[in-house]
Amino acid sequence: MQRALFTEEEVRLASERRLKYRGSAKVSISDIEFDPPLPRDLDSRNLDRICQIFRKNRCRRLDVENRIPVIVARNDLSTALEQAEVTAGALMTKSAERLPSLRFPSGKLRGLHGRHRAQAGSMVLAPIDRWWAVDLYFDDISEELRTTLVEEYSNQKSPTDGEIYRKIRQYEGEKNEPFRERWFVRLSKSNQGRLEQLDNRRNRRLRGAFDKLLRIPGIWPNGMRISMLHRLIATDCVEEMITYLKHIEEFWSSLVGADTAAMKKIDQDTVDNLQLLAPGKSRADKSTACGLVLSGRAFSDFSETERRSIWSRLEVFDGLVPSLYTFFEDFKYLENCAQCIKRLFGPVNESIWNTMKHMFHGSPDLEQDCLIQTSECTERLQRAGCAECLDLGYRQVWLFAMRNYTLMPTDPKNDDDLLAKPNRAMADARTIYDMADLARRLGFHSSEIESLLQGSPDRQIARDALLQARKPHRFRYDVRKFDALVDRIVECFSAAVPYEPERNPELLADSTVKARARCGTPQKRTHRQDSLHLFIDYLHKDEIIIADTITTFFVRRCVYFAFFGKPCSHSNLHMDRDGDPLSQSSPVFSPLFIRDDSAAADLETTIPARQTAEQPESEPEGASAGRGQQNIRERQHQSRVHERLRRRTRKMRKRRRQTQLGGQTAEPSMELDSLSARSTNDEVKDNDGSDPRITDAGTPEPSSPTAAVDLMSRATTPDPEPLVHDRTERE
Repeated sequence: MQRALFTEEEVRLASERRLKYRGSAKVSISDIEFDPPLPRDLDSRNLDRICQIFRKNRCRRLDVENRIPVIVARNDLSTALEQAEVTAGALMTKSAERLPSLRFPSGKLRGLHGRHRAQAGSMVLAPIDRWWAVDLYFDDISEELRTTLVEEYSNQKSPTDGEIYRKIRQYEGEKNEPFRERWFVRLSKSNQGRLEQLDNRRNRRLRGAFDKLLRIPGIWPNGMRISMLHRLIATDCVEEMITYLKHIEEFWSSLVGADTAAMKKIDQDTVDNLQLLAPGKSRADKSTACGLVLSGRAFSDFSETERRSIWSRLEVFDGLVPSLYTFFEDFKYLENCAQCIKRLFGPVNESIWNTMKHMFHGSPDLEQDCLIQTSECTERLQRAGCAECLDLGYRQVWLFAMRNYTLMPTDPKNDDDLLAKPNRAMADARTIYDMADLARRLGFHSSEIESLLQGSPDRQIARDALLQARKPHRFRYDVRKFDALVDRIVECFSAAVPYEPERNPELLADSTVKARARCGTPQKRTHRQDSLHLFIDYLHKDEIIIADTITTFFVRRCVYFAFFGKPCSHSNLHMDRDGDPLSQSSPVFSPLFIRDDSAAADLETTIPARQTAEQPESEPEGASAGRGQQNIRERQHQSRVHERLRRRTRKMRKRRRQTQLGGQTAEPSMELDSLSARSTNDEVKDNDGSDPRITDAGTPEPSSPTAAVDLMSRATTPDPEPLVHDRTERE
């Protein structure tokens, strides 16, 4: 462990303690002298409590945490060792049962703490058995070390997990096993096992990420939770957790210019007061943070000039101030989502990232079309390399889980082994199917994904509905008719049409987002409204305005970036598949803050269509919202039609060039000419030959929202014959 990770005071006290500590021994209680002498100034209630504990559970006087710290002169210790005929090295034994017994003259052994336990031992133990285990220090220790020993042995205030972890890692780095053990035994047995899991070779990367934060003492006292370490390890999200911990280190390091000495001066009050504030994006938080920093309530160990420099960096930070506390709270959210994603592959020994990286199929040297979800029903394509496709695909699988984790709880292990409690919620079959379908279309392949896609969720839901309506232990269906009944219910499902709820910006505005709502698992209400915007285009949007306060979606965005990092490249985020920039006439709305000029019609635009004679450039003032919604649907449909025509045109040209080399140019040329002569607005048909604007009654309905349903949304119900365009995109 590098000494640079700890403060100068910690290093100095640890060095002095290592030099002045001489080991442990068993001594007579009467040999220990206290100031004031026993039994004066004792708390009678505390004394009675300790005596009662000793009578019930025995004294446990050899335990490290129950030893009494004493100081002794060098000559007196040497004399006691000679009389007992033991060496000084025997005092350093790790076995408590092998501690040597020493005798000291009266007044030579002075106790620093433990008056009540010594007096209780004198009262409870038999006269021939009145000894106690002590830790021996030379009497020339400094006043600072004396105070530290008294506080450490007093146990009046139990140390936090963060304080214990820092001490353990400090003494492990110094190869000081006795002192390391003294802090380790303060943990419960279960927490000792959880901490030891970090020493496993598989978990050392995570331990290393924690250790990099040791140089920032203020984030540890109220941040570290050893009781959750086993959950961190079991989630298999090591890359995501390391990214978050690195985000914490980089933020606090950036405030002091990466000065290691300055980082050691960041105290607990500073972290507790600033965590979860967004001074760069919220005027209210900026005012609060500015007052804390410039007044000295935060960064109190820094000069006024240094605090002004720190504030100049803090006020431009565009996220939520992170800490170890926020890490463990936000992990609960990540844990819920990770359980959903693990359905896409079987038991593995790798992390989720490494597992899915091996599941991804792509061409490493070629650019390809990368699928980008813009809503639950709409998608777009962008050109990207294999690495970027993997990154975007991986993020989108996680985003699907973030939107739908409430519908995919973990399955119970074995119903017969569970207690007879009220039934817990079961995972939604349709949501799991959609997640597997999205993962496959994004390029991920596994036997578990194929298994999830083999069965029809509609049939499973219909079957469950029949069995739920008439319990099997009371009713029976005719086996010969059961499948027909399922088919009838599935046929009813096909009557539903895709529906995209409006993204109303007003719903995203909370007057105040309290601290407890800025980390951890979101509330149900905020999850429902924010999940509509958990898509790449919204989360990766660069333009974030400053407002009076932040919204819950801003919190989701910060948590997303903390675990997954900001994407390396934004250059082609808003490019179409040909590399041309998307139209800026209908920008993607940012749900982070309220905009005064937001229009509901702009929210549904996925790929802006070209202006045509049938589509006026602007609606008359006062047009109804329904009319605007219908026009948007029609523009979306026409944009997709143009896309298909452009693809087919390129294919025909390629075929013509190939056939010209063989002297056969007539037929392809005629086909290309006939294709080019078609109207792109009047008589364009789907690949199955039907006109989407003709209703069952045969009357044209050009503005019907259902007529302009996105092709990709048809995947919501299984289709035995997928559209050619849909199949081409998947390939």
